[in-house]
Amino acid sequence: MTKTHHAIATALLFAAASSARAEDKKPAAPAAPAAAAAKPAATAKPAPATSAPPAPAPSKELEAFMKPLEGSWKCDSTFAPGAFGPATPELKGKSTVKFKKDYNGFVYRGEYEMKKQKGFDMAMKGTMAFVWDSGSQQILSSMIDSGGGIGMSMGKPEGDTLTLVGESHMMGMKMKTREIMGKKSDKEIFHKEEVDMGKGWTPMAEDTCKK
Repeated sequence: MTKTHHAIATALLFAAASSARAEDKKPAAPAAPAAAAAKPAATAKPAPATSAPPAPAPSKELEAFMKPLEGSWKCDSTFAPGAFGPATPELKGKSTVKFKKDYNGFVYRGEYEMKKQKGFDMAMKGTMAFVWDSGSQQILSSMIDSGGGIGMSMGKPEGDTLTLVGESHMMGMKMKTREIMGKKSDKEIFHKEEVDMGKGWTPMAEDTCKK
């Protein structure tokens, strides 16, 4: 090898070594960015609120019995001897009763009145309410009157007749009561009341009413 060739080879080796050293001094390439964290799962939307339960419907059984009684009636009323005390005689008089549907058909209301008149020296008023008890499948009735009486009874209609059995407080006494009411015809209704104060059922009052 000539000196010229040796010089060229030496120069090439020196250049290669310098290049290698330069490569070693280069900063390392930045690492590839980590994959983006997975997005959190979307929060489940709350289930839509359920709609309100359907509104209850008035009882067909109550309407079937009470509808024929709706309206105003004029009555002949009779109170049995002893009805107002041990010494009171039988008393008769004229009275009125009105039945009407109330509270969207869930209640039927009755208003009874007997004015002071010849042979009956006192005025009387009473209010009745009739509802359907879905648990026992019976009509439930409550009563209050102008004499401080209050009572509650229940029974199941049988055709055009309803027998209500319960308990009342009247004239300072607690007693069992039984009322039978219903329709005789489209123009006539009736009502009977009996009480039991420990000696069996005895008549209390009776009404025959016509339109």
